[in-house]
Amino acid sequence: HDDHDGDHDDHGDHDDHDEPTPQELLSEFDVNNDGNLSWQEAWFAFDFEGENVCYNLYTYETNNDSEDVCGAYGYYEDYPMGGESFTGCYNMVTHQVSGDNQSVCTSYYFVGEHEEYGVAFVLPDGSTMMMEMDGGMQENMTGWNLTDEAAHSMEFDIDYTVSEYGKMVTSIAGHEAPEWDANSSNNWYWALYLWNETGEAWEESNHGIDSVILGEDFSNVAGAGTSEAEFIAWAPSTVSTDTFPTPEHDDHDDDH
Repeated sequence: HDDHDGDHDDHGDHDDHDEPTPQELLSEFDVNNDGNLSWQEAWFAFDFEGENVCYNLYTYETNNDSEDVCGAYGYYEDYPMGGESFTGCYNMVTHQVSGDNQSVCTSYYFVGEHEEYGVAFVLPDGSTMMMEMDGGMQENMTGWNLTDEAAHSMEFDIDYTVSEYGKMVTSIAGHEAPEWDANSSNNWYWALYLWNETGEAWEESNHGIDSVILGEDFSNVAGAGTSEAEFIAWAPSTVSTDTFPTPEHDDHDDDH
């Protein structure tokens, strides 16, 4: 059993996203790390942030360079190259010379998409808890890793059994699923759901929590061995998915 100590009298909605401080905003968007937020950086943050682009803060232009290429531009003065002295802009990954002057050459910055993922808990009393995260996803992170992290973060207990099919959750935050009784009308179990971004709907997972991989390429095919989703949810099997909270995503204007 996984034991997360903590007392919870209120299992209402949790909001783990406080408003960022000015220092946090500066840290995120000060791409050249000079301690100031320039007009170019502010414009870039609102127009291109999170879209996998190589952006030049001097020319305001973007290109299709990969992250490693975008970060490899350097301006060299009197640098020995091929038996001659070279002054100019050179890329250490592509080994190509650029006609950029020093100001342009030293102003390339790459920004990638933020990894958004999270887990929701729908409790039998109708209350919900949700933890959404932005960035920092572990490589090959599973649904169980996320569930366990959320339980620690929000300080509640999760109980489970282990079988040949992996972990089977039996209790969340003190809400234990009843043992099956053929004569009872109150039979339910803790069911696992995955958020289908394309269909904008929750689907019951075709695989156990240990076989759910967190990733942006949604997949939930029975017999495939694993399922993949960015957001997962736990709920009593008798609760309609219409009552589930839905993930919130950052929206970016694609018309530049």
